This record gives sequence, C-alpha cells and structure tokens, in this order.
Amino acid sequence: MPTYQSETATENAVGALSSLGLTSYEAKCYVALLRLGRGTAREVADVSTVPRSRVYDAMKSLHEQGFVDIEYSNPRTYQPVSLERALELISSRREDHETALREAAAHLPATDVDDGGDDDGVWTVAKHDHVRDRESRLLDAATDRVLAYARAESLTQPFLGDVARLLERGVEVTLLVDSEAARRRAVDELGEDAAVVNLEESLRLVRPDDGDSGHVARAFSVDYEAAMVVSAEVNGHTGTRRESAVWSRGNGPGIGFVHLVTGTLDAATR
Repeated sequence: MPTYQSETATENAVGALSSLGLTSYEAKCYVALLRLGRGTAREVADVSTVPRSRVYDAMKSLHEQGFVDIEYSNPRTYQPVSLERALELISSRREDHETALREAAAHLPATDVDDGGDDDGVWTVAKHDHVRDRESRLLDAATDRVLAYARAESLTQPFLGDVARLLERGVEVTLLVDSEAARRRAVDELGEDAAVVNLEESLRLVRPDDGDSGHVARAFSVDYEAAMVVSAEVNGHTGTRRESAVWSRGNGPGIGFVHLVTGTLDAATR
C-alpha cells in the first residue's frame, strides 16, 4: 500500500515532468513505468490512475518522443528509458525551443505604440529570481543616495553584494536592519564605516504580528527617484518561501509610491 511519502514523491515527480513539457497523462504514465520497471497498459493504468484508453495514446506519444521503448508482444509491453536519458531529451527539446524563440523574436515587427518605457506606473514582480534581477538593476543604477531596509533573514549575500558595490562607487548608503545580529553581519560584510542602523522594534513598517506568514523582507529608495518593496511569504505546510515585489521609478504615475517608500525610510533614520 502506498505511503503518504511515496504518494507525495509520485505527485512531485509528475508535477516536475509536467512543468518540463510533458502532458499530465504522459508524465503520470512515465512515472508509473519508472515504478514498475516495465509494464502493460493495464498495469500502467492501475498504477497511474490514467484511464487505459488514454494510456495507449500517452505511450504512443512517449515512444515517439524517445521516453519509452515498446515490446510488440501480446499484450504489448512498455519500458521507460532511464531518468537521466529522459532529462537529456527534455533539455535538448528545451534548447531547440529556445533557439526557435530567439530566432522568431529577432524578426518580430515593432509596433508604433509608445508605452512610455518601464519608468511609468507601479509594477509588480513575482518569483525570487525575477525579484532579485529587478532589485539588482535598480540598485546598480544609483548615483547619489540609497536608503534601504532588510529584515534579518532577507539580508542575503547577493543583496549585501549589491550594497558593497554601491559603497565602492561612492554612493551614500544607509542600511536599516531589525536586529543587532543583522547589524553585526552587515558591518562584517560592508566594513566598519558602513552606515548600518539597528532599529529593532521601532521600524513598524516591516514587523508582522506573531503568526503572520507574510511580511516586508526588503525595501529601498534610490536617489529619491525609484523605490522597491519586496515581500516574502512562507508556506506554513511546506516551509517554502516565496518573494514578490512592487517597484517604480521616474516621474510618472508611480512617483507617489516612490515618495511614500522614501519618506517612510527617511523618517526611520531620524
């Protein structure tokens, strides 16, 4: 009888393969074959819960893509290629798609619509990698002054690296943190001359109530012209952490957001 752990592993494997390009039925059938080693359509249907009539279609597609070998016995038997080989096939297919996309994008016709660039409005960013990319680009553009806040667990090495580069370029940086341990860590990374301020409980902007899974992780203002607020949410069941952000720059409709973030951080330093 399958255990909760084995069922979770199966679901995770199916989800990963689906996100990599296989259909749900294809992913379920391939994972079922990995568990069986080899099997008939009936056996795959029993293990995967895919209707047997759909197993045949999924196996045909998997065979054509190179994920499954077929023994033309009676009944027909299916055997999966190794997981390593399957990942090679997926990687190769993804590279082909990326090449096709780049070639197509290079020939896309431009429009006459003037959207004002990305300086107007208030924008949202999802997923950690995208948040970090936008955060780093905004900070790298600083020329005069940066006001920043980082919650202790969000005082990451990449963020501190961005701040260190600003200091090397002579940009004035004031970094606000929420604990003495965070202040010491920042000073160790940035040097004794770095302006790192421990605000403890006084910075109410970033202190959630006990038990609140969401909070402001980092916030900063760049040259009084751009600002970003990064929020983090921790899944109470899995412990996984998700980040998203709101940002704006320039003199467009988002200038009010920039002033709000700048004013809040500026007031906290006094």
